[in-house]
Amino acid sequence: MEKKKFLFVSLSSLIGDIAWQVLKEGHEVRYYIEAQKERDIADGFVPKSSNWEADADWADLIVFDDTLGQGEKASASVPREKRSSEAPLTPTVLKTTARSARKSSSGPA
Repeated sequence: MEKKKFLFVSLSSLIGDIAWQVLKEGHEVRYYIEAQKERDIADGFVPKSSNWEADADWADLIVFDDTLGQGEKASASVPREKRSSEAPLTPTVLKTTARSARKSSSGPA
């Protein structure tokens, strides 16, 4: 399995369970939570990022949760070389890519 670096970006900690699963499967993970009051969610389970924009260059794959304009943020913020295709980015596309990486490393779901 080729290990990847995943950066998870969430408005209100909605993808901590996916970040933890990806980490357990041997990939490197950083998890950013925008909501100040929710930043302690997944502490002790998943390494955190305090500034996802600064960590974007570190990541092989950036996964946004699918709420409130995150797709627009992904399209505007993620460098072209970090994108999985030339199509416009949406959180759904990125989440699908994360699931594909998980399936390929652990066999059929």
